[in-house]
Amino acid sequence: MSIKQMIGRVFLFHFILLLLLVFFSFLFIPKNNTKEAGMYNVKANGILGAKENSIDVLIIGDSEAYANISPLDMYEEYGFTTYITGTPAQLINTSYDFLKKALKTQKPKIVILEAYNIFRDVSIERVGKSFVQEFLPVFFYHNRWKSLGWRDFNFQVNYTWTDELKGYNFSKKLVPSQNDNYMQKNKKNSKISSINMFYLDEIRKLCEEENITFMLLNTPNYKGWNYTRHKVILEYASKYQIDYLDMNILNDEIKIDWIKDTRDKGDHLNYSGALKVSKYLGGYLTSKMELSDHREDKNFASWNKDLQKFKEKLQLRKQSRTPSHD
Repeated sequence: MSIKQMIGRVFLFHFILLLLLVFFSFLFIPKNNTKEAGMYNVKANGILGAKENSIDVLIIGDSEAYANISPLDMYEEYGFTTYITGTPAQLINTSYDFLKKALKTQKPKIVILEAYNIFRDVSIERVGKSFVQEFLPVFFYHNRWKSLGWRDFNFQVNYTWTDELKGYNFSKKLVPSQNDNYMQKNKKNSKISSINMFYLDEIRKLCEEENITFMLLNTPNYKGWNYTRHKVILEYASKYQIDYLDMNILNDEIKIDWIKDTRDKGDHLNYSGALKVSKYLGGYLTSKMELSDHREDKNFASWNKDLQKFKEKLQLRKQSRTPSHD
């Protein structure tokens, strides 16, 4: 066998392998964005089933985003819509991927990155893995072979589900921390890794290209945030004239009580703390730019319905914990 024939056979083998990977990627990818259909990170991917161009504010980031902000409470008080695509320990390259996915069907006025994950370093191996999984999803959804159904073989994707809480992870659990000044000023220095900086820049540039206001946010975090990290984000925001809101230095205004407002000793807020954050963030955003009030808009009737169900559940929880006096 000649060298030319060997090269031809190797090329043919890899070409056929690639075709098979593409075929199985189309086959294995969930055809709906529900857990039953095999979708991962269902609450975050609920953005895919939201009504087209119905989201005013998109929040990307890790658990600090989905634990500390309640979109329905902001909607109740201010009328604008918000969705959170947060996932546990979300890396910033994944935040970028969620932003790209969301912008296929949404045109938010504001994109907010909860900036805690800027300091969760992304490895080059992780970037490579994510790149392969994005273009050949079979490597991500390969375990779905156990649950393939007849609908998977028509290869038509139709995302129909969205989260009633709009990505928020509700918890009234209380595991107290302590109230002291964890944001003391210092002269220590830190920096953003080169890979993380690349994705932060990509998020910023994509927002600029789409004419979307990009904003950096840090919600209260007793365990993981400090003044050194604050200075790094502030420097980046100042360099590119990005709005940056760090709630960790605003406790006189927000009044987080780490004895009452945390679900896990200061890492994440419970609903009591999230309510304070949401009220402040909603007021801050409406003071910065004009956001539509959809509360009387019939096109947003589903939001009013979801809000009503949320409030009814809160009331039931409250009643179930109220001692009987009969």
